[in-house]
Amino acid sequence: MRIPRVYIPMSLVENRYLALPPEVVNYLGTVLRLSAGHKIKLFNENDGEFLSTVVRQERRKLEVEVGEKVSAREELELKIHLFLCFSKGDRMDYAVQKATELGVSEITPVFSENCDVRLKPDRAENKLRHFRKVAIGACEQSGRVGIPIINRTVNFSDVWRKDSGQAVTRIILEPGGDKVFSDFSDLKRVEILVGPEGGLSKDELSEAKLLGASLLSLGSRILRAETAPVVALSLLQYLHGDIG
Repeated sequence: MRIPRVYIPMSLVENRYLALPPEVVNYLGTVLRLSAGHKIKLFNENDGEFLSTVVRQERRKLEVEVGEKVSAREELELKIHLFLCFSKGDRMDYAVQKATELGVSEITPVFSENCDVRLKPDRAENKLRHFRKVAIGACEQSGRVGIPIINRTVNFSDVWRKDSGQAVTRIILEPGGDKVFSDFSDLKRVEILVGPEGGLSKDELSEAKLLGASLLSLGSRILRAETAPVVALSLLQYLHGDIG
C-alpha cells in the first residue's frame, strides 16, 4: 500500500511524539485501518514533510513518532496568484483543486458583474473554509508541501486596487485577447484572473487595462470557467515554472 500522506496543522519536529487531531485519527484509523508500525507522511507549509511511524492506535486516538524530514518547506520560483470569479456548482472546487496541483501560491475568489453566484457573508466564510479543505486534499494527493493561501472574497473593482510593492505581471484570460504567453519573458510574480461563465463586462475589462492588466488569449476555443485556469496554469508553469 502506498504510504498515506496527511496535512497536519501542528508543529512537526523530528524524533518527537505527536497525538494526531480527531479528524485525522478517523481517516487513518477507521478508514485506512492503520495500526502500530505503519508508516505515514506528515506535512505542513511551515515545517515541511516527515516520514513518521504509528506507535499507538486506539479507537479515538492515534500517536505517531515524527521521523526524518524528507522534504523542506516549499519555495516556488514562480509565484502565481489566481483570481477566480465565482461559478455555479462544483466548478469552483474543481478549479481550486487543479490550481493547487499546478502550484499556485494564492487563490482569491472574486464577484464580478456577470457572476451568477451571490453569497451572504456567513456563507462566503463557509465557502472559504471549504476551499481550503479542497486545497489541502489536493496537496495531500499531489505531493505539494505548501498550501496555497485562500484569501477572502473580493469584488472585481478591488482586485488590483492595492499595490503589492513588487514587480508583478497582471493577466486576464479573455477570448480575443491580444497577448499570448510567449509574449512574456522572465516571469517571477504573476497575477492571473479568470472571469465567470458569462465573461467580464466591457467596463471591467477597460478598468483592468487601466490598472496594467494584459488580455491573454488561449486560442480560438471558448473554454469553460473551470477549464481555462487549468490550461493557462499548465502553459504558464511549462514556459516559466516547474513543469517540463
